[in-house]
Amino acid sequence: MKVAADTGALVSLQLCGILEKSFEHFTYYIGKRIKEELEELSRYDDEIGIAAREVLSFIGKGIEVVETGEHEEGEYEALEILNKLNAQLLISDDIKFVKKLQDERVSFSTIILFILHKAGVITKEDALNALDLIFERRKWSENLIYITARAMLEKDE
Repeated sequence: MKVAADTGALVSLQLCGILEKSFEHFTYYIGKRIKEELEELSRYDDEIGIAAREVLSFIGKGIEVVETGEHEEGEYEALEILNKLNAQLLISDDIKFVKKLQDERVSFSTIILFILHKAGVITKEDALNALDLIFERRKWSENLIYITARAMLEKDE
């Protein structure tokens, strides 16, 4: 499945250890701006910086860089990629961006956990544990992303 992804979404998936596992099912597409944002984050020696370096190491191995127009924000570059490549999904952890678009092809990074669970790649427990890792490592408060993903996973039988 083709997935347009922004910086935060890729970092979230790497922080919980799911990104590389998902390459069998997804190819992630980024543009120059998102790559630059990852490079900026990778300069730090905290968990986010380390995750950004690891994400960059996957370019050509599950993450592909495509040509796009100039964008100041990675989310809008990802939107261009979604439409340009006719990708099935765009993932972003920018709550305002996702809510503003109101497009069923646009979701939070945590949808990857749900899809992998539904495909039998990871258990429900693994998905919930990964979600908790993202929550903890991204230092999210009880926000819409976490609440929505937890509800989706918990109600799924």
